[in-house]
Amino acid sequence: MGNDKGTLNLKILDESDIAGLIALSASIGWDYDEHEIRTVMSSGKIVGHKSEEGQIVSCAAIIPYEGNLASIGMVIVNQEYRGQGLGKEATQMCIDYVTEKTSTMLIATPEGKPLYEIMGFKEVTSVHKFICTTYKPANLKPPGDFSFRV
Repeated sequence: MGNDKGTLNLKILDESDIAGLIALSASIGWDYDEHEIRTVMSSGKIVGHKSEEGQIVSCAAIIPYEGNLASIGMVIVNQEYRGQGLGKEATQMCIDYVTEKTSTMLIATPEGKPLYEIMGFKEVTSVHKFICTTYKPANLKPPGDFSFRV
């Protein structure tokens, strides 16, 4: 690895970091946009490592819900910085953000699954994502003539 973890700072990211988060997401083929990132920021926290030059090279998000439940997402590490523990460190900071009594869930990609297992997460079920190139919605008009009284 040509990039050194020692020059990186892990911190809570804010709105000034949105463009960097979009770029990091795009660098691995994910498509987070400004609206999605603002939604996550307004609901929880996004943490990440920044280089001395200000480039965001990792991130992870935590969204706490009512009832002692939280969700981790957006765990991304720039490919040039992988293997240095950045994903683990960012994910741990997210876990530390919520209380000890909070159950924390996440949906893992195959690449992230080994990290989460090392951190103590257990697989409970699977989620499948289907992607299509075209979509033709079904005709959802109800049969017959409906009228409403007001």
